[in-house]
Amino acid sequence: MNYATLVDAITNNLHRVTNGLYAKGLIPMETVNNIQTTASSDAVKSSQLVSVIQRQSETSLNPEQYLIDICLVFINQQHRTLTDIATSILHQLGFKKFYIEDLIKSGTLEKWCKEGIMKLTLTRVLMIGPAGSGKTCAQCLLLNEDPPTGIPSEYVSSSKPPTLLQSDPHTNAPSTTTTPVQSSGLTPHSIVSTTDSTPIACKAVKALRIAFDGKETWKRITRDELLKKLASSLKKAAENALRRKQILAQSLSEELEDAMEIDLEVPLEDYDPEDVLKEIADLLPNAEAQLSEKWVYIVDSGGQPAYQELLPLFTTAATLNVITLDISKGIDEEFEFMYRINAREFPCDGGMKYSNRKIFNSVVSSASVQKPIDIEFVKHQPQHSLSFVLGTHYDVLIERANEKDAETKVAEMSSNLMSELPHLESRIISKVHGNSVIYPVNTMQKHSSKRQKNSREILETISKCIEATIEIDVPIRCFAYELYLEKKAKGKGFVTKDEAIKEGYKLYMNDDEVELALTILHNSTIILYYPKIQPQLVFVNPQKIINVLSHLLALTYVDYPTAQSLATNVSNDEMMCLKNEGCFTKILLEKFIDVFSDDFTPDYFINLLQHLHIISDLTDFNSQAQDGDNSYFLPSALPPYNNSYDIKVTTKPLYYVWREEKLKSKNSVLVPQGIFPLIYVHLLHLLEQEKYEFEFSPQPKFRDAFSLWIYIEGIHYTLYIINRYEHIAVYFDGPNCSQVRKLITTTINTSSDAISAKQNYVSAFPCPNGKKHCYCIVNEEYKVANCSKCDSNDISKSDESYWCWFDCSSAGKSIQEL
Repeated sequence: MNYATLVDAITNNLHRVTNGLYAKGLIPMETVNNIQTTASSDAVKSSQLVSVIQRQSETSLNPEQYLIDICLVFINQQHRTLTDIATSILHQLGFKKFYIEDLIKSGTLEKWCKEGIMKLTLTRVLMIGPAGSGKTCAQCLLLNEDPPTGIPSEYVSSSKPPTLLQSDPHTNAPSTTTTPVQSSGLTPHSIVSTTDSTPIACKAVKALRIAFDGKETWKRITRDELLKKLASSLKKAAENALRRKQILAQSLSEELEDAMEIDLEVPLEDYDPEDVLKEIADLLPNAEAQLSEKWVYIVDSGGQPAYQELLPLFTTAATLNVITLDISKGIDEEFEFMYRINAREFPCDGGMKYSNRKIFNSVVSSASVQKPIDIEFVKHQPQHSLSFVLGTHYDVLIERANEKDAETKVAEMSSNLMSELPHLESRIISKVHGNSVIYPVNTMQKHSSKRQKNSREILETISKCIEATIEIDVPIRCFAYELYLEKKAKGKGFVTKDEAIKEGYKLYMNDDEVELALTILHNSTIILYYPKIQPQLVFVNPQKIINVLSHLLALTYVDYPTAQSLATNVSNDEMMCLKNEGCFTKILLEKFIDVFSDDFTPDYFINLLQHLHIISDLTDFNSQAQDGDNSYFLPSALPPYNNSYDIKVTTKPLYYVWREEKLKSKNSVLVPQGIFPLIYVHLLHLLEQEKYEFEFSPQPKFRDAFSLWIYIEGIHYTLYIINRYEHIAVYFDGPNCSQVRKLITTTINTSSDAISAKQNYVSAFPCPNGKKHCYCIVNEEYKVANCSKCDSNDISKSDESYWCWFDCSSAGKSIQEL
């Protein structure tokens, strides 16, 4: 070691080096005081410091370990000369800087990859609410980020509509116009939304929960920050390995080096300069304390009803639902859902009306029957999710009156909102704003201090709810693996299974471990992996799939000219067939712009939707198929039910009613979101599988209601299934109702599993007294039906208009026999 060179290097970093050495207990306090108070030059002080280091080393019980610790402090100064000197000293001691090759040869990297664990306290957040209610803006608020661009600042708190749009945060293409954006009735007059509608779901945003001065903030995790966290973990493992080697070196000497060499699964020459593990290793010298292990995954979602129904198929259940409600509207004020694209707005559901109450009740009800999250390595998780209600567009409410009156209005809304679901009060975070369950806010607030205050108040309330978190021990290499996959998928959004396996080999994974890692990523993030679909693909950027499906549905909302921006040369006939019949062909998919590439083809997309039971192949139904190409049925593309069925049956309807807890509670909840489209498709498949003769009746098809003709001895009988949202109603005008019920029950069970919903439903009849929210719950064993809200049990055991649903013998032969 060159003494003069070391003194010069320390001189340039004297106080940092001194503090670093003292912090590690490598020099006495007396030395620190002398350096801070002595009037001599830094060069003289540096020379004195080196002399102290030499004396400390000579008197140390373990001189080599002392020098190793000194070198680590030098390396942490991020000074080139000090790092070179430290590396030289370590080489002389038989140790090297943490090069990737050294970590591989020593076995440190393999041990870290196979045994490293990151203990996370995780909150899974789903942003959910009607279109235009401010979900994306609310996500930015939670992350203490500026609101999305697209609205010129002069219009943020103004009633003037913007005339120039800026970049769209949901697409790569800019969205501009010189025409004022039209108000839809959904968007309040003071905040005209100018970004395109969010697709069904967006890739999860990872964030850290950080406590600062007793207050919590959420900070988005960048790729660089994740690399640093992994480097910190690997550094700790490497330092431990160095210490173990130093202890053994005295007795084993050269034998140790031979013993540490292993047969590598990945040859060194296979590592390219841009390898993720090399990136991590290069950060080791400067790696500091690990990042917080309190993490948040946030998933933004589209608000259109059809999008919400498909959402459970692409996202794992949340531990916290952030429900955004536009409180510039009353709780029961009805409005249309809109779809926004290219600075224009289109109604989604042909005049159907919705309200804040309906949205709130649906989200909270669905969450109440959700199964616990099924993720590997979970150590603790809550029994059910929580909901936090964010009242957006609060500034509009204040503009209409004043702040005091607006506060009163929010309190009234809160009380009114909870009046129908008192039994679900424990599922909703209460007293978030005084005694209200609604936290009112302007999510487009530009004033930084006010925005920060709102963010911290919201997060402080959420952070107190430990029920919204899960504890999970995640293998450290899952995070490194995700980085590998993202790098490999760059430019196309997905990798093949073979590519994923090869990337896994770099992390010492075998094929089974790759499969497990992909399953963990599929369940815990929004990376999509469906191993049963060939070719096997891993969608690191799920928007490849979700955007195609979202745009396919959007063709039923927009006008013909706008549709051309989604699918080139799409015909009006194709749009009408999709909108009115729910049917499309592969030819239509091929018209989508710049979507399909390589192994991600229209055929793959169709196979995937069939696997998820989102679509059904209508090829076997000659009346529905189109010549020359298979026709596929997508129920979600259909319009909502308008009560147009003229149902004439003598048999009483059978209801399927969901409860919070199947056996313990008499309180009903709404039909789980996402289950009805699956019932639609699963039933078609089950009827075909069981070889029933059936077809769609001539009556119109709807997204939430359908009718089928089922043939018995050549005569068709009509089956109606309608999602009334408070329950599912079934009507049948033929014999063998009990066989029909068994088919539908099987279908509901299968559909429940697909969206991870508990089978907390019961069979019921309408209340004879017509009482609201009251059902006659069937006890099949005793052939009785007792009302849930009144004292009625007046249904006679001999009334076959009811009990034919449960008594095979009364209906004669089964359909199968016929």
